[in-house]
Amino acid sequence: MDVMVLSATGVKRTALNFKNEGEKAKKKRRDKKALEIEEEPGGAGRDEAVDGVPEVPVVSGSGRIVTNTTTVHGFETKFKDELEVGDTLMVHHPTSLEVELRMVVSVLSQRSCVIHQAFSKDCNSTCEYHIRRDSLKIKEKAKAEIQEDNPELLQDAASRELQRQLDKRLKKQSKTVSVREKTGMWGYKVVTKKLDKSSSAEDALDERCKQGRDKWCCI
Repeated sequence: MDVMVLSATGVKRTALNFKNEGEKAKKKRRDKKALEIEEEPGGAGRDEAVDGVPEVPVVSGSGRIVTNTTTVHGFETKFKDELEVGDTLMVHHPTSLEVELRMVVSVLSQRSCVIHQAFSKDCNSTCEYHIRRDSLKIKEKAKAEIQEDNPELLQDAASRELQRQLDKRLKKQSKTVSVREKTGMWGYKVVTKKLDKSSSAEDALDERCKQGRDKWCCI
């Protein structure tokens, strides 16, 4: 039975219902719609396609983290149990308001690890994080390269694959520069721009200097 609602204008409006549709069918339709929204371009799957990484598990990390350049400090974290070299830390950065990805290059303890590059700005307040298990793909590629059960050769192959992935990321990031743009009366946002070619630190500084209010121009 349709539900009729009387609006402020006095016009009767009827909620859309499908004929002979039960509650179970309604729930199925809603779930399908939610799934389609999650799979739209720009969602979580977009980063995996851009980085050329096939589907790998993404899990929530225990505890919370803060960062100081390339060092990540954890509170009630379990880095030794949950992280491996080659995994990717995913943080919804409170300043840039973007999901920033950084590769783990060293796991020092349960509460300390090192990433390949600092975030756009240090996370001074604790924040949640996720772990993308890219190390699984690195191990698979290493096994395919060696094709024999030799732990030492497998470790060497995994190290070479890790270095290739790291070089690829650094090369890609050298073609981007983050600048601060003013929004509204008092606010600003950090925007990542793509460059035509690889840039040095001096080139990135020149690009930021073009922004009259960029906070990094004094670096």
